[in-house]
Amino acid sequence: MSQTRQLAAIMFTDIVGYTALMGKDEQKAFELLDKNRQIQKPIIEQYNGKWIKELGDGVMASFNTVSDAVNAAIKIQQTCSTSKEFQLRIGIHLGEVVFENDDVFGDGVNIASRIQAVANPGSIYISEAVHNSISNKKEFQTKFVKGEKLKNVKELVKIYQVIAEGVVAGHSAPIAEKIKKNRTIGFISLIAIILLAAIYFYTNSKKAGEPNEKSIAILPFKIIGDYKDNISEGLVEDILVRLSKIKELKVISNKSSVRYTDPKKSLKEIGEEIGVTSLVMGSIEQFENRIIVRAQLIDCKTQNTVWAEKYDSAIVKIFDLQTEVALQIANALQAKLTPDEKKRLSKRYTDNVEAYKFYRKGRSFWDKRSKENFDSAEANYKLAIQLDPDYALAYVGLADCYTINEQGLSQLDAIPIARNYVNRALSLDSTLSEALTTLGFIY
Repeated sequence: MSQTRQLAAIMFTDIVGYTALMGKDEQKAFELLDKNRQIQKPIIEQYNGKWIKELGDGVMASFNTVSDAVNAAIKIQQTCSTSKEFQLRIGIHLGEVVFENDDVFGDGVNIASRIQAVANPGSIYISEAVHNSISNKKEFQTKFVKGEKLKNVKELVKIYQVIAEGVVAGHSAPIAEKIKKNRTIGFISLIAIILLAAIYFYTNSKKAGEPNEKSIAILPFKIIGDYKDNISEGLVEDILVRLSKIKELKVISNKSSVRYTDPKKSLKEIGEEIGVTSLVMGSIEQFENRIIVRAQLIDCKTQNTVWAEKYDSAIVKIFDLQTEVALQIANALQAKLTPDEKKRLSKRYTDNVEAYKFYRKGRSFWDKRSKENFDSAEANYKLAIQLDPDYALAYVGLADCYTINEQGLSQLDAIPIARNYVNRALSLDSTLSEALTTLGFIY
């Protein structure tokens, strides 16, 4: 394993708005990636640089001299500006890095990446070290932008921008401060509006402390018999997810009700603690090819059974069973469903029961939150995708493994992998809430 340590100028580039484009038009997004390579590779080589690797929609390159790095960045931005197909953010830092097996590591890499992340679209941001190296060269013009506290960097980093024809100039420090101030005022105003609205609706819709009229929690179902697999474990969660798609219902996460596996308190007390008017409870008995589900809906105030049903179904019809149980609970609560809600309630993410089993098994491992279990979760999600390549939820599961990142990768390596998986999920279903939640976590 060859390893060398040396001073180098590290350049990071990133396509502006690529993630959003991937969610809307996957084919166009891939075409932009190819166009980006066609622009950058020849220019990096022209200025004696080394193309290190792609990180999702970003590129990392190294240069032996700062002048070459800045000249390459200017030429890249000018070429992008002329093509008018997309914009880049570019960040450059000069620092000591480690070269190992055609890859680069070290604080110099991290700082360059952080500088790129705060750059404006179409601009080139550089560190003070880069600025100092070119400040006495007439062909370059720079301007101080701000001091920035970058993530995982102890000291404040002074950031400059490169001024050149065809390169967007970022905000000056006074303007940036003004924008920051305006954003703060706007944020405070928004919070005030939200609070006033919340107070209004709260005081006009119910008495303080009174649960929502159609609020529900599902208590853990009792598993009967020795035959257990992840279908039994996931059934309750999947019913809850379907119910949560109904706007008129307030559905409490199963994380709030999981502690009531063997409740010692009355159902009225449990309802008051969780803050719901209704509880669903029951049992699941599974055989190799069949599943029996007994469920009942309880009114917490009276502790009376509002609805009860027994379902005896073939495992291959598990998805129909989930929809039927959720729909009957909604009807028992007299919830009014819109046509769109009915459609979402019955939506399937796969028709392959074996793929579903692997997905549920992956979720079970992921919930245990340890490196070994994350590895097992990743393996099961991949098996699910092998059986159904269009299984959007399995792609979200893979993305989740890399957002938590117990694989020993650096964040710079893990996050692009997570983003690619979640973009794949969104390309299959742009409204998938699980994917949108993971995308928010990535950002």
